[in-house]
Amino acid sequence: MPGVSAKDLMAAEDKEELVQRVLSDHVANVFRQRPSLYMAYLAKLVSVKNDPSFADYFEVAATRDLVVHNNNVINALYLEKSGAKARGAIGDKLSVDKLYYYSALAKLKKVSGAIKRDVEKKYGKSDEEV
Repeated sequence: MPGVSAKDLMAAEDKEELVQRVLSDHVANVFRQRPSLYMAYLAKLVSVKNDPSFADYFEVAATRDLVVHNNNVINALYLEKSGAKARGAIGDKLSVDKLYYYSALAKLKKVSGAIKRDVEKKYGKSDEEV
C-alpha cells in the first residue's frame, strides 16, 4: 500500500493533489514490476481471473524486453518471464517479423477482452457501452 511522506504532505497544494500524486506513484511502481506480478496484482484488485491469455502476454512482454535490452538474443530472464510460451533457447535470436507482430496484437486483444469481461461481470458495463 502506498505511503505518504512528510515531504509529500508539505508539497501538496490540497488533499486531492496529494491523493492523485500518491496513487500515480503507486501505479507507476506496480507497473515497473514483471508482468506476471502486476497482472496478479490487477487480478486481485479488480477481481480478474487468471486467464490463459495472460501467459501469451508474458511472452510478448518478455520479447519486447529482449528487443529493447538484449538485441533479440534469448537469455535466462526471457525464459523465466515467458515460461512455457518461450520461443527458443538461451543464445537463440528471436524473430520479431510481421507475422509475430500481428500475432502479438491478437494476443493483447485477448488479454484486454478477458480483463474487460471479468470487470464487467463484477462492476457492470459502463454507461458508454450500454
